[in-house]
Amino acid sequence: MFCCKHAVRSMLPSGGGAIVNFSSTASMNYDPLISLAYSSAKAGINSLTKGFAGQFGAQGIRVNGIAPGFTLSEKNLAAPPAILKSLTARAALGRAGLPEEQANVALFLASDLSSFVTGVTIPVDGGWTAKLA
Repeated sequence: MFCCKHAVRSMLPSGGGAIVNFSSTASMNYDPLISLAYSSAKAGINSLTKGFAGQFGAQGIRVNGIAPGFTLSEKNLAAPPAILKSLTARAALGRAGLPEEQANVALFLASDLSSFVTGVTIPVDGGWTAKLA
């Protein structure tokens, strides 16, 4: 919230800009493997994204979010092989994401290629959320 607040302050005098927030696919649906506190906090980021987009869109500021799915980060690569296999199987694509794939979506949302996109949180999850019941 404070990052958005201060980003908006610096963007207003220059006529706008783009903010990209990161939440999680945990914010999209209930998953018994994920803590309620974590998923609720991430859902708050999605709401904050919509709120800032609505409040500052007319001043040229776009605000969007990314909800990463299971990604092969340094931390996740340290997980036991059985856990890695279980988590990667949950995605419709049958694999984990790469950090670069998250970065590519962030780059798109920060660029002028997404000039008419604001107030959304895009799951970058290989179809994980598509498979949730």
